[in-house]
Amino acid sequence: MKNTLALTLKVIPYSDRSKIITALTKDFGIVSIMVNNLTFKKSNFVSFTSPFTLSEVIIKETKSDLFSLKDVNIIDQNLHLRKDFEYLRYAGKMTKAIIDLHFQFKKSNTIFVLLEKFLKNIFINPKSLYMSFLLKVLLNEGLINPKLRCNICNSLATNLSSGETICDKHIQKGSFIFSKSEYDILHLLTYTKSFSDIKQIDLSTNFEEKIYLIFKELT
Repeated sequence: MKNTLALTLKVIPYSDRSKIITALTKDFGIVSIMVNNLTFKKSNFVSFTSPFTLSEVIIKETKSDLFSLKDVNIIDQNLHLRKDFEYLRYAGKMTKAIIDLHFQFKKSNTIFVLLEKFLKNIFINPKSLYMSFLLKVLLNEGLINPKLRCNICNSLATNLSSGETICDKHIQKGSFIFSKSEYDILHLLTYTKSFSDIKQIDLSTNFEEKIYLIFKELT
């Protein structure tokens, strides 16, 4: 038996009363959990199968890669996400990013806490929080380390190439080029520890696309 905190990321119907849950756990990374005998009498089990739900779970290993849910205590269903389609849309983008990163059986306390906090505060500025989330995940995994000066010559830098900071003189094929103001925002979104810093940021579609492409390229 294993006891851990879990965030429900994805739900797959298995039978009339069973579902397979993809969950990010605080101690074991992403795991798949079989939830059986779903009935209204087991309201906590039913609630666990709702995406974005934060729970304390007791799970048991089986002979396959699936865990079996033995007990669950619902902590927060994050119902505020259902108040606005934009909240749901960007919350879904965050959870998809985590699933795509394949954190199976990898201790993920930092990523877990990051996702928990960003889901809770997504109403502040959904698009900017999503961009900040992607950048912070890349930073946590050691895939980027945006600096204010070029890694090659120490000149002022506003571009990224394979996660490395470069100036205009060292732009290479495939580099992501930013204006000075864009790069300042990228740097802020990566390192800020306050949601209030993100609240008033208005991002262009072009900027959003570049950050998404950086994330896809590096992961």
